[in-house]
Formats: sequence, structure tokens, C-alpha cells
Amino acid sequence: MRLSPIRTGPTGNGHIGFVVSWTNATVTLLGGNQSNTVCERTFPRLEKNAAGAKESEFVAFLMPVIV
Repeated sequence: MRLSPIRTGPTGNGHIGFVVSWTNATVTLLGGNQSNTVCERTFPRLEKNAAGAKESEFVAFLMPVIV
């Protein structure tokens, strides 16, 4: 699993979670503090609005490093 941010919306707000799985179209994160629970949730890697403008995008896989 990897700790990864996901950007949601134009303001840059987002989620941090552990990547459980991913495909070309989605990423599934294990996260907490959404409705006071820990759960797996699947997000699209890219969302566009009706006009075709990007609304949200999964931006990175990050691996914590212990030094």
C-alpha cells in the first residue's frame, strides 16, 4: 500500500489514503475520518464536467521513506 493524495475540486482540497488497488480509470484508497469511519473508497482517476473541463484528478503515488 502507498500513502497518496488525491486532489478533488478546483480549490485543491483532497484526501490522503493508502492505495489498495488501481486501474487505468480508478484508484481505491483505504482512508479514515470520512463520516467517522475507516473504509475503502474508489475514486475516478480523472473527472471532467459536461463542458469537458477537468474537475478532479488523482495526482500521485507516494511511498513514505524512513531515513
